Amino acid sequence: MPTTLPRARVLLLFVAASVYANSLGNGFTFDDNWLIVENPVVMEGRVADAFTAPYWRGARGGTENYRPIMLSSFGLEWAAFDGSAFEFHVVSVLVHVLVCLLVLALLTRFVSIPAAFLGVLLFAEHVEAVANVVGRAELYAALAYLGACLFGLVLANLHHIAGPHFIYFFGVSDHARQEGFHPY
Repeated sequence: MPTTLPRARVLLLFVAASVYANSLGNGFTFDDNWLIVENPVVMEGRVADAFTAPYWRGARGGTENYRPIMLSSFGLEWAAFDGSAFEFHVVSVLVHVLVCLLVLALLTRFVSIPAAFLGVLLFAEHVEAVANVVGRAELYAALAYLGACLFGLVLANLHHIAGPHFIYFFGVSDHARQEGFHPY
C-alpha cells in the first residue's frame, strides 16, 4: 500500500492503464460505428460542424443530444490516426488514467493517502466507459467536473471566489455529455 503521493500516482497509473489494456485490440463497436465510423462530421474532420450537428444523426427533433466536444475530438482523432480504432482506444485509456489521477487528487484532500488509493482503485476498476470509444463522453465530463472541484478547492484555500471558474468547467463538462454534472 503506497504511503506517499508519488508512489500512489505511479502505481495508480499502472493499475488504471492495465485494467483496460485489453480494450486496445477492440475495433469500433456498437454505437462507435454509428457515431464515429459512419458519421461524416467525424470522418471528414468537419470540426466546426460538430458545434451545430446533433450527436445522434437522424434523431427526431428535440431528441438529439448536443455533444460538440465529443464530435470535434473524434473528428480530430480520425484525421490524426487515419481512422484507426487502436489509437482511439489508446486515447480512451489515457483519459481514464488522467481521470483516476484527478480522483486520487480529490480524495487525498479528505482522507489519508492509503485510504484515497483504495478508493480510487475501486473507481479505476469499475468504470465501463473506457471499453467502447463513445463512452469517452463520460470520461471527458468527469475530467471537467473533477477539474472544477479541484480548482474550486484550490481557490477556496487561497480565499478567492471560485464561482466563475466552476461555471467554465461545468460548461465544458456539460458539452462533453449533457448530463456532465454527474460523471460516470
